[in-house]
Amino acid sequence: MKKTDYFFSLYFGLIDKMYLQTLTVELEFTQLDKYFIILWIIEESEQSKKTISQQNIADLLKIDKAGMVRIINFLIKKGYIIREQGTDKRSYVLLLTRKGKKTVVEIGEAIENMNNEALMGFSEEEKRQFIYLLQKSYKNLSKNPESDFLLKFLENLG
Repeated sequence: MKKTDYFFSLYFGLIDKMYLQTLTVELEFTQLDKYFIILWIIEESEQSKKTISQQNIADLLKIDKAGMVRIINFLIKKGYIIREQGTDKRSYVLLLTRKGKKTVVEIGEAIENMNNEALMGFSEEEKRQFIYLLQKSYKNLSKNPESDFLLKFLENLG
């Protein structure tokens, strides 16, 4: 194995850790820990006039059902989202509250600032290429890319 093979793993792990730690500190006032992404997912679904279920988010983030229920209950208790019965009696759709919608705007600003810092010095073409390469890497690692909920969700965002 070449020395540079280790660099990929090291950089990927460190960038992930640094990005999430910094963003979590920036969003500390929300008391959301790393669950801020769930609010963003619900907001994106609402913007596209679609509903999203707990199970959809669990699939998207690759979280088991019990873990997802705990997270959703936490977000409901904090007043960020509500859970409503879906058209199917066994499923629930998630919607943002007023507080959740206000917080999503603040989350968006923090993410934009973080992205600007992380991608400082990148040209627009380099940013597009970086996203493309991340998506390609994700597809390579996905067990079933043709039915991967994250890939479908991102495609719908266009």
